[in-house]
Amino acid sequence: MLVWNFDPQIVSFLPIRWYGVLFAAMLMVGFQFWRWQVLRAGRKEAEAEAFLMAAVIAVIGGARLGHCLFYEPEKYLRHPIEILKVWEGGLASHGATIGLLLAMFWWGRKHAMAFIEVLDRFSFAACAGVIFVRVANFTNSEIVGRVTDPESAPFAVKFVRSVEDRALAHLASGDFSRVPWRHPAQLYEAALGLFVVAVLYLVDRRLGESRRRGLLGFLFLTLYFGGRCVTEFYKEFQTLTPEQSPFTMGQYLSAPFALAGLFGLISVLRRPSSTSGGTPGSVG
Repeated sequence: MLVWNFDPQIVSFLPIRWYGVLFAAMLMVGFQFWRWQVLRAGRKEAEAEAFLMAAVIAVIGGARLGHCLFYEPEKYLRHPIEILKVWEGGLASHGATIGLLLAMFWWGRKHAMAFIEVLDRFSFAACAGVIFVRVANFTNSEIVGRVTDPESAPFAVKFVRSVEDRALAHLASGDFSRVPWRHPAQLYEAALGLFVVAVLYLVDRRLGESRRRGLLGFLFLTLYFGGRCVTEFYKEFQTLTPEQSPFTMGQYLSAPFALAGLFGLISVLRRPSSTSGGTPGSVG
């Protein structure tokens, strides 16, 4: 059990937050994963670097639009100019996923690589994104889990700075007795990301470039978004309420990706074994 009273701002006299530092680290680590896979496919450094700016725009733009349209559509459709105020918060991972898929399609067309292979080679970077962003959410005391009993949830946390519970916490006096214990849903999802990247690494290490094309990408979609449907049961409701639906918006948005990954994975495993390709000029 943990009382989480972490200050998300690194120093009081500068507007630099741990979230921003972790986001930058995510981009650097994710790019190294992507670079490793692209160079191993026989491509040039410049080709790997050409994706970086598109990925940054896709992540930020897609995540922002995803939050506005999936979680607060009435507010932002009435005041669309508010969408541009990224600094006020509000990013959705499913929107970032859609943005990245579009960026991958664009990069694959430009550099003559089949989309399914691009998906394979980006899967490790996607795991890095999951892990760093969820740890960043934890430092921000945001996207908290549901209220729980610490006796049944040994990892329960009191998020005394969260939007949901700040009014119940007397920060100056250190009296957090009224703050409820919650599931650290952000860390559950970060752990999910670590599990998925471990599975991908083991598969990649065993099969290397002889793996079936699409195996890593569809495995990522199946495991991560399938797992996300489970971790969402521990996450606080956002747009929908328990009275409106037994499932969260995150579960409704994750299910199509998980099913697409599962069907793709079944299709891949049924195909005769072949290498993933990676040769310049492979178009699909």
